[in-house]
Amino acid sequence: MGLFWLRNRFPENHSEAGKNRRNFLKWCLGFLGLSLISDFNSEISIAETQPKKELELISENDPLAKSLKYKHDANAVPASIRVKKFGVEGKEQTCKNCLYYTKKGEVKGEEVGRCNFIVGKYVKVGGWCTSWMKKA
Repeated sequence: MGLFWLRNRFPENHSEAGKNRRNFLKWCLGFLGLSLISDFNSEISIAETQPKKELELISENDPLAKSLKYKHDANAVPASIRVKKFGVEGKEQTCKNCLYYTKKGEVKGEEVGRCNFIVGKYVKVGGWCTSWMKKA
């Protein structure tokens, strides 16, 4: 009985063994492809069903905002702090013309965006902080 099993398991004809291997690999690749496609489709459907998160502004009282001396209104920053940088007068420096600012949307009709220094929250377009850098 054992010899019969071994003989069927390892055919003498090597081309038959190669066919079995190729069929097995084709089946595995097909299964892998289907699983990847189904995972991709499920991620899309999950993203479509989740409600859009409201853009959240950083509070001026946030410890990070305080350390950067961030203000939502650049005009509220004293002129002694908003000094000339890179040839740009302090009164002309806002998040809108800062290298680290990227527009992302609106909150209550006012443009907001991401700052590379303030992670996870948004800043106002007319804001200012000590990290201001002139856009190229």
